[in-house]
Amino acid sequence: MANELQTLFGALFAIFFATTVSASGTFSPFDSSAVMAGDRRALKRFVIALLVLDVVPFFYFLAIWGCLSRALNRPLGDATLQAFGVLFAALAYFGFYRVFGALAYIRRNGPSSPYYFYSDESEIERFNYSPAAEPPGKRRASHVLFGSVIWLALCLVLFAVLLWIGS
Repeated sequence: MANELQTLFGALFAIFFATTVSASGTFSPFDSSAVMAGDRRALKRFVIALLVLDVVPFFYFLAIWGCLSRALNRPLGDATLQAFGVLFAALAYFGFYRVFGALAYIRRNGPSSPYYFYSDESEIERFNYSPAAEPPGKRRASHVLFGSVIWLALCLVLFAVLLWIGS
């Protein structure tokens, strides 16, 4: 049976998951028609999206759920700091979305096709991103990836500290 912190985490995680699923649509992560048509980049994008947006967050959810099962079982009114910690644990999910975004911006070396997961500039321009403003190389992807890792780490540290202080 779930305690109140687990219930709160499950509800918040579900909301953030649904929000991210909606937002990730602009990247066409699950473009099954392109996959079936033989577009290898769409297949790679599909596999990466499945791993980064679904599989890894599922195991993250299970890890946090298990951690919360050992938390003191008391009403949320008496566990305000722990509830804030749970909020940060759920907010960490946006870091997975940013990791996928960073992977979407990986550039290839060579003039034939600038992006690893997209065929031409027009596919990436629909993300409201101007490739002309980017310096050469993989700078955009590395900056987004660095920020997402920092976000995940910060949320997990806040979760752990607030859970520990609140117990």
